[in-house]
Amino acid sequence: LRRQLELALYEAQIGQGEVEQGILGLKGMIESDPDSPLIWEKLLLALVAQGQLDEAIALLSASLEENPDFLALYPFLARLYGMKGDLEAAELVLIELAENSKSTTHYLTLIEFYRTSGNRDRMHEVFREAIEIFPEDPTLHRFLADDLIQVGRLEEGAYELELFRKNAKDPREVRYLEAALALGKGDAAEARDILIELVSELDAAHTQYLLGRALEELGDTEGAKRRYSLASQRNPKDPVPIIALLRMAYERGDWRTIGGLSERIITLSPQSVEVWDGLISGYIKLGEFARAENLARTLIKNYPENIDGKIALARVLRSQKRFEEALTSLEETEAEQGETPRLVAERALNIALLGDPPAGIEVLKKGIEKYPEEARLYQVNAAILFLANRREEGSQAVDQALALTPSDPSPLLTRARYLLSIGDFTGAEQDCTAYIALRPDDSNAYYILGTIYMLAQQTQNAVDAFRRSSELDSLAFKPLNNVATLLMEEGDLDGALEAAQGAYAIASDNPYVIDTLGWIYLQKGLTERSIALLEIAVASEPRLPEVELHLALAQIQAGNTEKARKLLTALQARDNLDATLQAQVEEALNAL
Repeated sequence: LRRQLELALYEAQIGQGEVEQGILGLKGMIESDPDSPLIWEKLLLALVAQGQLDEAIALLSASLEENPDFLALYPFLARLYGMKGDLEAAELVLIELAENSKSTTHYLTLIEFYRTSGNRDRMHEVFREAIEIFPEDPTLHRFLADDLIQVGRLEEGAYELELFRKNAKDPREVRYLEAALALGKGDAAEARDILIELVSELDAAHTQYLLGRALEELGDTEGAKRRYSLASQRNPKDPVPIIALLRMAYERGDWRTIGGLSERIITLSPQSVEVWDGLISGYIKLGEFARAENLARTLIKNYPENIDGKIALARVLRSQKRFEEALTSLEETEAEQGETPRLVAERALNIALLGDPPAGIEVLKKGIEKYPEEARLYQVNAAILFLANRREEGSQAVDQALALTPSDPSPLLTRARYLLSIGDFTGAEQDCTAYIALRPDDSNAYYILGTIYMLAQQTQNAVDAFRRSSELDSLAFKPLNNVATLLMEEGDLDGALEAAQGAYAIASDNPYVIDTLGWIYLQKGLTERSIALLEIAVASEPRLPEVELHLALAQIQAGNTEKARKLLTALQARDNLDATLQAQVEEALNAL
């Protein structure tokens, strides 16, 4: 009980920012109890979170040198090497574990490492080695049969199934493999029927996952998603069902879910660089640039030889309009590691955004000649052509990108944004709705659609689109703020107030959100509340003249004439007011 309380204390310290104290406490616990996997796990996670990956590896390696029989620590060490990108060292650790333990379980750990690393040939070799060492263990035949079936080697899988059937201790596992074989042969309905009956008796991760695959084959995506979720709950340490959920989230455009799932996969399988990249993309889509940049820099630190991390960092910098930094980073990366299609696309885009679209187009022209099948190059070419206002060529580039990857509708959104910018609301709506048909859970796409309807003065359609955007991303405040503004303009002050309060609950420090809520309070006659909020908005962002105007009008309504006059006079002296705002300021001054 004392150890549990100590552990809780040190975890709390780490969670509250007293990281060094928490880590020191955990190290002290390890010294007195070096055989506790739980304490080791907490300590190692804390060190990794602090960027002390090398220290974590050194600490664990030293412990294993003193006590090589402490087998529970080997998988931890392998994971740490995986985080560092040293897959060779991770492999050696797991080989040593399997050879030292002579346990089927630890051979399966090594086999799983090869599977997640994509080295299936070596994985099958280890299967054969393990079967020679443990000829009486049917478990190996069961796992080998399952994997062979999954990769389409059905005859070999059927042979291993028969070997397993002879010594199987659990007939339910035989039925599971029969369902897997049926699915492998294309009979998803038979697989589903077997598995629906089986999961009531064998409610395990692998049965739920396979049922999810069968349902997905039969077009039942909601049922498949539920089964993949159940599979993940049954075995939280298996990344496979999470990857299936991640794939489905990408297909829907559900960026918030993509972020959460990617974080889970990275914890379980840190060597999956493509998952890191997807997570960074998700945070960029959600506008969470600080998190995206931190992840990109961590990816580069852990995998310095992998070019994708450096390209991801450049994307994050570009998203923050730090074009020169991004371009410098890309040029250094290309000089060190050579050219790739993604690097060409990113470099061209940053050149264009720095004010030289023709130079960006020229870079892409050469890139397309070299990599004619890369859809990303055509999509970026479209974006730059639109930037140069070359509509026809840009639209052709969009069509070329879509032809190369019909399953990725992203180019449609590129064109929709451009058409919106030039006032072609009909064309923008068509492209945006076509995109949503393929990615129905993309909050950002609904936000763009709402903006199209708002500028086209289709208020109810705009409100509906913004509400859907908010439903799909509960942390997005912009769509709710827009709903509040539109309803206020329509005279629905109660509906506007509800939406504005929702936006304020998410982003209580955003001056636009504070202004909207304060302005609605003023319309409802709640003058003191309005002034209190508008003063906060002005103090947090003094460069927004419309917020100062709202505050001045609120002061007039409260009878604070001199405060209002002072604000309006200062506004009148500004040189950045548009004609409409200038007229409103003069009208208010004349009224005084």
